[in-house]
Parts: sequence; structure tokens; C-alpha cells
Amino acid sequence: MRALSVVAVALLLVVAGCGSPGGSGTPTGTADSPTASPASTTGNDSGAASLPGVTDGQLTDPAALADAHEAALLNDSFETRLVVNATERVPTSSNGSAVVNTSTLQQVVAEEGGRPYQYRLQNRKLGSQFDVWANDSVEVTRAMQGGTVFQYKFGQPQSTASVTGANVVRSYLSLGNYTVTNTTTRDGATLVTLSADELAADERDGLFVRRSENVSNYSSTVVVDGEGRVRSLDVRAEYTVDGKAGAVDVSYRLVRVGGVETQRPDWVATAYDQRARQGNASG
Repeated sequence: MRALSVVAVALLLVVAGCGSPGGSGTPTGTADSPTASPASTTGNDSGAASLPGVTDGQLTDPAALADAHEAALLNDSFETRLVVNATERVPTSSNGSAVVNTSTLQQVVAEEGGRPYQYRLQNRKLGSQFDVWANDSVEVTRAMQGGTVFQYKFGQPQSTASVTGANVVRSYLSLGNYTVTNTTTRDGATLVTLSADELAADERDGLFVRRSENVSNYSSTVVVDGEGRVRSLDVRAEYTVDGKAGAVDVSYRLVRVGGVETQRPDWVATAYDQRARQGNASG
């Protein structure tokens, strides 16, 4: 299979629905780090055996695990964070481009059932930012460049697969051959670690970013709890873009489950006012 580029995966959250908190845009909780030293380590694989998509210690169905992640998150409110650092060729003018290191940050908060939700998506290199708020009937987007608003947009709420990050999880899990490497118990919760150091994709060119070649040093680790929620997902790889050395580093974290509330940001009222003025002018 050929994967989406990392930028396309990140922007998928804008056009296909993942989100981050509006308002301050800063996570307000701290996650229990799934990679921290466990309280105890079990020698059996009973936790892994019960994970959807895992058979005989191997991840055989990434889609099933991503679906379980989505279903489990929708049972409560939640907050997630995705950071994608990548080397890629980006436009620098109407007819020019350059190979640069980009950094994309996405934060999501959603209430039970995935509605309402808010998200913020920032590209630090390009200075762009998208703030989104949605309820059951409408999604409102504020697009900014260099701190200046250049567009408000109204649309339909995104799918829960996008809001929960299940689409992103599915895309990255499909890239590697994952094996269960550890099962731990902490505070009564089972955490299963799956690791991959071998790509599952036959076609390697353009795998992580457009025009990338010579993929090497691929590695990935995912930690899943007993409910099927992906607590963390890390992906790293090196490659070349137009002969220049580059790398990708992906970090997805489930920051909080429960106790998350969303509030309609003040800028949403501004978006409605602007739409009303434009409607009156066109009428």
C-alpha cells in the first residue's frame, strides 16, 4: 500500500475531522505516560490476546484495532495530541520550492460520543493555524496565517473516526509489521506494547512524504490499553528527498480520558456575524 504523506495525514484532521481544543489551545491535563516504568510486568500475553486485530502476538488487522480505539474513546470525553516533524519539499513561491523541516501540532478535545469537539492544527514552519469548533449540526473553522485571520468557513461535522484519530492510527499501523513485545499492569490497567522495525509496504518511494526515497531506520511503537484505546503511537524513519537527507518523527498521545469539557470559543460568534454581513451584502 502507499500511505498518505505525513502532511496529508495531519491535514486530514482539518478536512476529515480530527481536532484540537479551541480557546487557549493548550492541553489542560497530563497523561499517564504509557512508556513510563510499569508497576508490574506480566509474563503472559492474556492482555494481548484480547486485543482486536492481534493474533498470536502479531498485529494482523490494523483496521480492527483502529476501530476498537475509536469505539472505546467515544464512551467518554477525551483529549489527544499529535506532533509530526518531517523533512519535505514545500512551495516557497508561485514557482519555487525548497526541502525544509516542518513541524505540525494538532490538539483535540471532544465530549462523550465525539460531539461537541474542538481542535487546533498548527504548522510551525509555515506559521499557519486552524481552529475548529463543532456541535451536532455544524463545524466552524477559523484559518489564520501569521496570527492574522484570513478565512472563516462553515461545514458539516466530521466523522468520529477522524475526531478520535482512528484514521491516523489506522494509516500508521498499516505501515509496519507489529509484534507484541511487552504486557504490563499499572494501577490495575493492562497495557500492551507492540513494536515494529520492518515496513509492511512493498512500495517504499513516496511512503512518508512526496518524492521521498531510500527509507531506512524505520521503527514504531504503539501502546494499547485493555479497552483498545491507543495510549501512544511513535513512528520514526529516515529517507532522502531529492537527494537530501531527511527524517520523520510522529508522536500521538492520548492525554486524558474523562473530565473533558468543551466551550464554544468567542471567535465563533465573529464567524457568524461575518457570514450574516456577507449574506446581507449579496442580497
